[in-house]
Amino acid sequence: MTVTIIPSSTVVCAGNGVDLTASVAGGTGTTYSYNWSNGASVSSTSVIPTITPSVNYTVNVQDLNGCIKTSAITISVNPIPSITVTPNNQLFVLGKRLP
Repeated sequence: MTVTIIPSSTVVCAGNGVDLTASVAGGTGTTYSYNWSNGASVSSTSVIPTITPSVNYTVNVQDLNGCIKTSAITISVNPIPSITVTPNNQLFVLGKRLP
């Protein structure tokens, strides 16, 4: 059995969501049990990473015989940029600049 995590993106800004899907090939049966590091127990999960510069997610998948395979992925998380606005201290009246 092989397990691969397929992300909707591998790089996000902090606070943006990422969908992760566990793709399973092989194993016994067609029904699998999932256990994600974020606590989800389904084949696909959505996460909102906030830790920079990266965060790891893992999934354990179990087949009908009890065989378990683990897959992991690292999502790069960029910090939200900060913006500073500084006025240039110019005054305008009805579209005209004052000295």
